[in-house]
Amino acid sequence: MRERVFYILMMISVVGVWIWSAIQPADRKLWFYEMIPAVLLLLALILTYRSFPFTPLTYFFAWVGMIVMLIGAHYTYGGMPLFDMLKNACGFSRNHFDRVGHFLQGVLPSLFFREILIRRNLVHRSWVWFFVISISTFFSAGYEIFEFLYGRLMGENMEDFLGTQGDQWDSHWDIISAMLGSTFVLVFLSGWQDRLIQKEKQMKKRTHQTTPNR
Repeated sequence: MRERVFYILMMISVVGVWIWSAIQPADRKLWFYEMIPAVLLLLALILTYRSFPFTPLTYFFAWVGMIVMLIGAHYTYGGMPLFDMLKNACGFSRNHFDRVGHFLQGVLPSLFFREILIRRNLVHRSWVWFFVISISTFFSAGYEIFEFLYGRLMGENMEDFLGTQGDQWDSHWDIISAMLGSTFVLVFLSGWQDRLIQKEKQMKKRTHQTTPNR
């Protein structure tokens, strides 16, 4: 019950941030493009909650990711004010909010796919690292290609649309950031996720044992 309340509060906060992000964004067309992944992720989590509920850890990072997407949609990933302040204070060459977004782009698929692979026993545990990093990298690279093709076909200003901030290697760094996010999950969060998965299995087992036969 507490988890459900927690999830409802997270969903309400995402909707609230979505409303805020829609109010006078830096670029309306870019806002629409950047907020779509957050909306699709929220809808997917709502639709799959009963059939395949994920662990609280996965839902929490999904919530963080959606908030970051909506903030990036409002300000653009290269114009987030807090990271502009950090850029000036620390002498950075660019606004690094974009890197945070792509780091999470590696974290989220890794948490989701790792949980699916383990709970569905789709691969041997010794192969989980390989598949998680491969899927996460493929997802990040595919997104970069999609952005490039979409921008070209729609005739967008590629510098502003892709948020390269003058860096010709921006897409490469984005993919590297996603790989670091995936590695972060495997090194620091996998044990936590395993314990939550085991806890979920034990709860289901107890529920099944206490359910009277009809």
